[in-house]
Parts: sequence; C-alpha cells; structure tokens
Amino acid sequence: SSENVLDELFALDSLAVNEILQGVKKDALYLNIGFDEQAYFFGCDFGLEQYSLQSSLTYIKGNHLFFNLGSAYYSGLIPQWDLVSLSVGYFTSLDKKKRWNTSLLYGRIFFTDQAEQLNQNRLSASLNYRYKSLKIRVATGYLFGGNSSYYLSQSTTGEFVLVNEKKWSWRFSPALRFLWSQQLFTEEITSSRFGQFVTTIEQEVFDLINVELEFPFNIDVGPWDATLSYQFNFPKSLPNEQAVENTSFFSFRLGYMIDF
Repeated sequence: SSENVLDELFALDSLAVNEILQGVKKDALYLNIGFDEQAYFFGCDFGLEQYSLQSSLTYIKGNHLFFNLGSAYYSGLIPQWDLVSLSVGYFTSLDKKKRWNTSLLYGRIFFTDQAEQLNQNRLSASLNYRYKSLKIRVATGYLFGGNSSYYLSQSTTGEFVLVNEKKWSWRFSPALRFLWSQQLFTEEITSSRFGQFVTTIEQEVFDLINVELEFPFNIDVGPWDATLSYQFNFPKSLPNEQAVENTSFFSFRLGYMIDF
C-alpha cells in the first residue's frame, strides 16, 4: 500500500546522505539512481511481486546543509510512479577528529492520490560514531500529517578497503540494521460467561519490526560510484499475526558527484 511505501522511505532515506556529506568540503550536486529486483516494505512484500526504481538529486551546501529531491517507481502499484519526496537537513561533526556526527532532517512526500491517514511529514535526528573501519548510527523520527507514529533505528557498518588505487577504489561494507516502529495492535477477546461475546481491543505498541543484513560492494572511479548489494530481511510479526517469511534481494546503485 502507499502508506507502507511512505513509511519505508521516511525511515531509511537519510542514510546515504550522511555518507555523502562526510566526503564533501564545498558545494556539490549528487545524482543517484537505484534498482531493487524485489521491493520490500519493512522486510515484507505484502503479496506483491514487484521491482522498484529510485532516483534522487542532492544539493550539498558546504559540509553542513543539504537539500534532497527524490522519487520512486514500484512496478506493482497503481499508479506506478506516484510520489515525490523533498527534504532539507543539517549535518555537523561534534569533535575535532570527526568521530562523532549528528544530523537533523525534515522531509515531506507528495502523492498524486492523497489520503488523510498518510503521514507525509517526517522529523528525524541521528547520532553517528566512527572509529577506524567501524561505524555506528542511531536515528529516531516522528511521522505526522495522518496517523502519526515514530520509529527508532540502529545500524552497525564495517568498511574494508579491498583496492585503493590512485584513480579508483573498491570497498566492502557489511551492515547490520535494526528497525523499531510504532504499530497498531488489534486483539480479539472472547468471553463466554454470559454468552459468547467477542471484544476487539486496539492499542499502539512499539516493537522491533525488521532486522537487515546487507553485503554491499562499492567501486569509486573519479566522480562516479557504483554499489552492488545483496540484502537479507528478517521481519518480525505482531503476536496476533501469522509468521512472516525471511526475504532477500539484489540491488544496484549508481551515483555521480559534481563539485563546484
């Protein structure tokens, strides 16, 4: 559904921006396109066999401020290309060695087919720690504009340089990510003391919804970078839901950086 697409994008779209900003010392434009052989939302496909395409353009002002314009195509949705995202954020280092970094972001997504329950707005903040080849990130966000909710994510990434030549480099960056989110939990309680009665209770719960394990290989050649990745999802169902299957897929990303 559109709501699942929206929440998934808002929960994850700022990860790549933080990586880009760490290597920029002046104004720049970064163009990125991506392909996922199978689109999953929180690690689940919701019965849709579909691929997805993504594109984004990021303008970086100095090494602190960034603006992002993005869109996504899902082959199994109608309409297939129906959303545009806009976001603005601020990124800064907290120490001289730049081991500690933080970011703040506001994002909004526009749909052709609007619905009141959709959370089109997001406020998020992240804290990042880097030491040698290890990177740890914690992020939290608030989604609002419809049925408001919040989330928490944590990721641990290792970076291993396989080749480091003057004109090109090749890296392997395995990552382990956890995503917790607010969800609506519905439970039916049956009582037979004075006859058969079924009572439905709805309550909000905050729980782990997905664990991701990713194995990306990245090649940088001048202003170009390309990433081929294989990702495993281990989604977690609510107590009253059927168990969901683990999933996996290939993805490819291609980026181009223009420095001013």
